[in-house]
Amino acid sequence: MRLVLAILFVAIPTMMVRASTDELPLDIRRPGLVHCEPKETSGCMERCHKLVYAQGTPSARMCSMLRCLSGCTRPTSRGCPAAGARACQEVKRIMVADGFIC
Repeated sequence: MRLVLAILFVAIPTMMVRASTDELPLDIRRPGLVHCEPKETSGCMERCHKLVYAQGTPSARMCSMLRCLSGCTRPTSRGCPAAGARACQEVKRIMVADGFIC
């Protein structure tokens, strides 16, 4: 009985901490992995992807996707705008090196 009480006593604070951290935005819970809170960007990206796939050529889709990335991360919070800008710059740098320009 004491063992069960000791386990419950140890587990309850852990469960309470887990519940409170689950409420934090994903980019705060996993800052090294996630730079943008999906709740802030997902709706914009879903709408934008529809426009991307409507483009006629692969190059037009690529350019449209870059505009989505830039536009959907710019109005967000914390480190997301900077991360989006870095991602766009890196993709553009690689595209230019391959002779592809939007």
